[in-house]
Amino acid sequence: IITSQCAEIIVVPDPTIDIHPLATDTICDGGTISTPLTVSYTTGTGVGNVTYQWYDGVFPTGTLGTGTGSTTDTYTPITSSLGISSYEYYAIIRFDGNDCDSAVSNPAQIVIIGDPTVSISPLSQILCQSAAIDSICVVASGGIGTYQYQWWESINGGLWQLATSGTGSNTDCYLPQNTTVNTTEYYCVVTQLGGQGCEVISDTATVEIVTGPSFTTDPQDSSVCVDAFLTINVAYTNGVGIPIYQWYENSICDSIGATACTGPGFDTDTYTPNTTTPSTMYYFCTIELPMGGCDIITSQCAEIIVVPDPTIDIHPLATDTICDGGTISTPLTV
Repeated sequence: IITSQCAEIIVVPDPTIDIHPLATDTICDGGTISTPLTVSYTTGTGVGNVTYQWYDGVFPTGTLGTGTGSTTDTYTPITSSLGISSYEYYAIIRFDGNDCDSAVSNPAQIVIIGDPTVSISPLSQILCQSAAIDSICVVASGGIGTYQYQWWESINGGLWQLATSGTGSNTDCYLPQNTTVNTTEYYCVVTQLGGQGCEVISDTATVEIVTGPSFTTDPQDSSVCVDAFLTINVAYTNGVGIPIYQWYENSICDSIGATACTGPGFDTDTYTPNTTTPSTMYYFCTIELPMGGCDIITSQCAEIIVVPDPTIDIHPLATDTICDGGTISTPLTV
C-alpha cells in the first residue's frame, strides 16, 4: 500500500467589498469630481488574480467605463460633456479563482447641477478725483460649495489683469481706486470650494475718475451808472454731472457774511446785479456737481461799482451883454 502526499484545499469566501464608492457627489455642469470613486475588497475573500471593472449606468445594464482608471480600484468618470442630470456608476471586482463569484459595489451617484448665477452693482460710476466711491459688489446664488471671489480689472482699455488698484480683490465687494484719473472696467470670477467646475463670471462694471471742476472764466469787474443793465458770468471745465450755480453778494470780497443772491440768473452761469442804488458790491459764484461727488468751487469776486447819473454843479453864466461885433470876455463854463 502506498500513500500520496497531502493536498491542501483552501476554501475562502466569495469576494466581498469593504469600501464602496461615495454614494453621492454633486458637481457643476462641465466639472469633474475632485475625489475619484474608490472600491476595495475584504482581505481573505476571493482567490486568484483580482480585476476591477467600472461601469457607467445602472447595474446590471451599465456600459464599460471610459473614464480614468476604469480597470483599477479608483475611477474618475468623464463628466465634463454631460448635461445637468443624475448619473450612476458601479464597480465589479472579479477573481479568477475556481468558482469565485463577482462582487458588485453599491452604486455611486454623481449629480450635475447648473453653475451659480451672479449679479453685479453698480454697473457704472463717474466721479471726480478723490470723491467718495461705492464698492462694486456681486451677489452669487446656486451651484454648490463655498463661494470664492477674484476680481479683474482693465485700465483705460488695456489688458485684463488681477485687480490690484483697489481693495478687496478676493471678497464679494471690491472698492475701486478714486485718486487717479482714468477709466477702469471690473468683473468678478466666482468659483466654489467643494463644487467642482462651479464657476460664473459677472458682467463688467465701469468706474470713470475725472478731473475736478475749475473756473475758466471768473465774473468781471465793472463800473456803471444807476439803473444800468449789467450781466456778469462764469464758465468752468471738467467735473461731471449737471451743475448747480449760486451767486452771492457782499460789501467786501469775502464769503464770510455773504448773502445768496435772488435776482435774475442767481442760479445760472450769468447773473444780473442790482444797479438801482449807488454802491460798491462784490459778487461771486459757486458751482456744485453733486452727481460726481465733486468739491464745490468758488469763483473770484467781481467788483461792481454803481455811481449816480452825472449832474452839473457849475452852469454857464445865465446872461452876458456885449456890443455888436464883440466877443464875451469870459468863456461859458460848465
